[in-house]
Amino acid sequence: MAIVGAGIGGLAAAVALRQRGFEVEIFERSAELGEVGAGLQIGPNGVKVLRALGLEAELMKNAFEPFSIMSVTWDEGRLRFRQPLKAIAREKYGAPYMSAHRADLHTMLHRAIGDTRLTLDAACIGADTVNGAAVARFADGTSAEADIVIGADGIRSAIRAQYFGDGAPRFTEMVAWRCIVPMECVPERIGPAAKSRSPMASILAGSGRTATSSATRSA
Repeated sequence: MAIVGAGIGGLAAAVALRQRGFEVEIFERSAELGEVGAGLQIGPNGVKVLRALGLEAELMKNAFEPFSIMSVTWDEGRLRFRQPLKAIAREKYGAPYMSAHRADLHTMLHRAIGDTRLTLDAACIGADTVNGAAVARFADGTSAEADIVIGADGIRSAIRAQYFGDGAPRFTEMVAWRCIVPMECVPERIGPAAKSRSPMASILAGSGRTATSSATRSA
C-alpha cells in the first residue's frame, strides 16, 4: 500500500493497515515533519477510531477533556448557557469529547507507525493504473508502484484533483484567527462566576464575531 500524505489521515491509515498485516509505504511532500497547527477538537467518533488503533490511553495523557462548554456575552461577560460535555459524551456516544494540540496527535500517530518507510520531500503530482498496478508519480520524476495508492494529501491533493476535479477556493467572507496562549496568561475570570481556567471550553459570542477557547493539553 502506498499512502500519499503523512498528516493525521495518512498516518492513521498507515497504523490501521499495518495492524492488519499490510505492507505500507508513506510519501510526504514536506521536507520534514514538524510541530504544525494549533488546537483541534476530537469528537467521540474520532476517539473511537483511536481506541480501535490502541491509542486512546496515550491520547488521554496529552489531550484535554472539558467537563462542559459555556457561552458568555463578549461585552458583559454574561453567561448565555452552560452545556455538560464529559458526562453526556461518554454516556450517549460511548467515548469522550477531547481537545488537543495537533502536534501531539500527529506525534502520537507518527510513533505508532513504527518502522514504516516514510519518504519526505516527495510531492505527488498524480496516480495512474499501469499494467494492473497503482502507480504514484512525483514531481522529481520518480514513481512508486503498489497494489493501492491512497490519497491523503490534504486540501491541495493532486490525486483528488486528477480524479474528481479541484475547483478554486471560494471566499466565504469569514476569517478565523488562531493562536496558542500559555495558560498562565489567560484571565482568571470571563464574566460573573465564569473562570476560564476551569476545565471547560468557552465561547465569547458577539455581533458577527465569536471567540472560542479550550485547553489543548492536560495538566
